[in-house]
Amino acid sequence: FENWREFFVFYSYPVESRDSAMWPEQPKGWPELVERYCEANMKLASRILEVLSESMGLEKGAFKEACLQMDQKVLVNFYPRCPQPEL
Repeated sequence: FENWREFFVFYSYPVESRDSAMWPEQPKGWPELVERYCEANMKLASRILEVLSESMGLEKGAFKEACLQMDQKVLVNFYPRCPQPEL
């Protein structure tokens, strides 16, 4: 089987790791969209870590503090239509 998967991956955090020179030129507004998405994603991840910490009887920021130095990546997948679907 061929690998029909196409993908694009980039660092979203830390912000200094984002290499916008590697980003696509299209669609228009991509950098702004990525910025908003990454901020919303980090906000959600932070909230989940807070809830997990509290549910385990730890300080609210215990997991969040432990994860501050971690990298975060975004992986965008595209699976083109199979050229031979009858297989």
